[in-house]
Amino acid sequence: MTVLPVILSILKIIGIILLMALLVILILIALILFVPIRYGGSGRIIDPEGNREMFDTEYLKAHSAGEFHFSWLLHLVSGKISVPDEPRFLIRAAFWKIDLLDVLKRAGDKKEEKSQEKEQQPDTGLVEKFQKALQNVKYYVHILQQPYSEHALKKAARTVTRVLRKILPGRWQIAGTVGLGDPQATGRLLEALGILYPVTAGHIEITPEFMKYQADAAGFARGKIRIWTFLTAALGLIFDRDVRHFLHRMRKKPVNKRAQ
Repeated sequence: MTVLPVILSILKIIGIILLMALLVILILIALILFVPIRYGGSGRIIDPEGNREMFDTEYLKAHSAGEFHFSWLLHLVSGKISVPDEPRFLIRAAFWKIDLLDVLKRAGDKKEEKSQEKEQQPDTGLVEKFQKALQNVKYYVHILQQPYSEHALKKAARTVTRVLRKILPGRWQIAGTVGLGDPQATGRLLEALGILYPVTAGHIEITPEFMKYQADAAGFARGKIRIWTFLTAALGLIFDRDVRHFLHRMRKKPVNKRAQ
């Protein structure tokens, strides 16, 4: 009689612990899916005098600066890279700090060492490779001509467009003086900006310089990305029958199978 209450108490405690663990997991999933990753960048070119000659790329490089940064969850995770300082992409996660560019460089060096260790053998069978490549091209052209491919590509294009609208910078601006050293060339630049005015209105303020090469301008961009955006887009493509069929056909090995 005394054992049963003890067992029930233990089960109750275990249930509370499991419920709390489940609640923590759900909160973490919600944070990952819905809390946005905020990013931004800024850059400037300092060339107030301009030049009668062609753009001096070394001069512009020496008088340019830029920065890109991102953060998530009140800067619990953040990263930053800036130029022309020494290229470093520092990522901070709570109390940890990682230089991503240094990690990638070391990984690239190891991969290069392994590739150098491999013996390079002479390339043979060029005719056979060309025949296989031609057969691959015919196979993929045949796939792209199918009705399901048209629907799949349209679906993918609509999805990519929708995702880009949500992740591209919501705030951005470029302002300064720009000259291409020739009145006609600078005029064509202004004409192009005029065509894009519905998109660039309120974002680009360029003062033209018609007689000199000049790039004295600054700009910034701010945006945010949610994992939920990519998840819903991916699920929309995965559950589309034509998209799945298209990917299945594209993953086949056409050199071993006859296109149907």
